[in-house]
Amino acid sequence: MNYMRFLGINLLVLALGGYGLNRVAAFVKDFSAVHPGLLPDWITTGAPFTAELSLALTIAVFLNLLVERFTRARHEILERQLVENVNVEVSKDLLRSVFRKNMPDSVVQQIEAHLLSGAICKTQWDSRYFLDLVEEGDPPRRFVLWRVSDTYTLHNMDRRSHGHVVTIEFDVTRHYETKWEIKSLEVGGRVVAAPQIREGRRLSMSHQITLSPGQKVEVKTVQCGAGPTDFHEVICSLLPVDDFTVTVTHPENLKISAMSLHPDAESVVVNEPRQKQWRMRGVLPGQGIDIIWSEAIREPIA
Repeated sequence: MNYMRFLGINLLVLALGGYGLNRVAAFVKDFSAVHPGLLPDWITTGAPFTAELSLALTIAVFLNLLVERFTRARHEILERQLVENVNVEVSKDLLRSVFRKNMPDSVVQQIEAHLLSGAICKTQWDSRYFLDLVEEGDPPRRFVLWRVSDTYTLHNMDRRSHGHVVTIEFDVTRHYETKWEIKSLEVGGRVVAAPQIREGRRLSMSHQITLSPGQKVEVKTVQCGAGPTDFHEVICSLLPVDDFTVTVTHPENLKISAMSLHPDAESVVVNEPRQKQWRMRGVLPGQGIDIIWSEAIREPIA
């Protein structure tokens, strides 16, 4: 039954039932007042009951209309979500069929595990490295000390809520363990008080969140590290990344270069004596960039 027909029937019941009973009750009351004793007692005593029945019928009709309206709206939303979910699954099945015809099964399994089954990605990732040359110890040891500030946006692109573990994780350079530290983790504008976990050379921090359909959450991290003057730092993501930018600020006597861990070469945005910047688009899980540095000229550190 469509809504207009349902509305018409309820209004008809209201007009003939509620309004009619109310008019009958008023007529009986007026007639009994003008002609006392003419009508039987069960009719005259039934007039208040008729009025109450009329009021109850009127309330029932309005409640019925209100409940039907919200129920219909909810059914429309659920139906639309079902159709959208079916379309998404059909599209994924079509992609799987295309992949299976053109790629080995092992490659298709990786695509399904890390792309088709995922719903959360990074829409924007800005990683900033600040490198400095220092000397410490006896005898003096010359090494590179760096501070990293990462800012990225997590986006749940699915129509369902998804849990996600925000994780900072890296391998500590041997002989520089005391210089490595996770300074802070901020999720959605709130600082997370999570413990740092050290397992051998692995240092990590994690925090569980839930993203609603279409929700975006900004994540900020700050960490410190250290390594030799001839070294490299691999930056990669376990999630797909739409737009990835790496900026390195460094002393002039450090020679900095980058190597793309991606089929496409990195795009050079800034190439100055004290700063370098590269950009990559469409980064898949496990891909990223390798930052390489070496000391160009050994000069005494003030």
